Amino acid sequence: MRRFAAAVCLCLLLICSGVFCVEEQSVVLLPKEVYVGDAAEVRYVFSAETCMLSADSAVFSAEELAAVWNSTDDFSVIGGSLSKEGNGYMLTVAFRPWVTGTLDFPPIDINALLAGAEKTTVPACIADIPPVRISSVAERLGTMQIQPAAAPPLVPGTTYAVYGAAAAALALLLGTAIAAVRFRRILFALRLYTQRVRQIRNYRGARARLRRLQKKKDMPLEVCAAEIEHVFRSFMESRFLYPFTVLATQETAAAIAELTGNTAPAALIEAVDSLFRTCDCLRYAGGRCAACRGIDAAQLLCDAADCLALFERGAAADSDTRGAQP
Repeated sequence: MRRFAAAVCLCLLLICSGVFCVEEQSVVLLPKEVYVGDAAEVRYVFSAETCMLSADSAVFSAEELAAVWNSTDDFSVIGGSLSKEGNGYMLTVAFRPWVTGTLDFPPIDINALLAGAEKTTVPACIADIPPVRISSVAERLGTMQIQPAAAPPLVPGTTYAVYGAAAAALALLLGTAIAAVRFRRILFALRLYTQRVRQIRNYRGARARLRRLQKKKDMPLEVCAAEIEHVFRSFMESRFLYPFTVLATQETAAAIAELTGNTAPAALIEAVDSLFRTCDCLRYAGGRCAACRGIDAAQLLCDAADCLALFERGAAADSDTRGAQP
């Protein structure tokens, strides 16, 4: 009876050794401290008599491991390998954990993994990787609350540059706002300035042409009168942008009054009218008019210069009046 019982126990022991791996509880987690979402690797050394690994090693993809391994939401498999290690084997599994605390791997059939897609019947060789511990960042920091976002770090020495840039941007914005509010007045002042510059150039050009006429001592009086009238009519045409060069003499006074809005001084209108009439008398009547007797070229040039001066004083006063407007 004792011999029969011993034989039965021996048979059961042999059967179990053919189905399950004889494990040497040797497991290594790399790195030693793993957090959720980190890529980690577990190396498990075991011994088994029924393992069908023929080569020195075998490499498995994530899909191959998932085909024979029970799926779980606690971790995802990246890949794995099986190699001979002394008298046993080393199963290496790369994974990414998604839970903290103790992570328990489901058993895996090594021979089914080696057989792969082949639909052949192979003896089972079950490897049960011992549980590993996944660390928690909250436990390490000693808090369970989400911390607020940290302020962006500042490079040393850039604080004043940042403040200066902010001040410059504020000043630019303020200047733009003021310019937008006062744009109309600025535009008016600019237009007035350009108009005044154009008038000064026109005045100086007319004075220069009168000076050139003064240097011509032997010029006939009627020719001098024609040149003076042409210079003055060109000056007024450029000033008022009105065709004074083709305007009749008797129409000049009314044209000046209309163009200036009846603001031109009476002395200026009378001086221009008298100058044009004198020039016409010298040109067409040979100076036989009573108003032209005793007039020479020097006197005529002086009268023309006085008319120009009246125009210049009127333009300066008009610019001052306009510039004082709000």
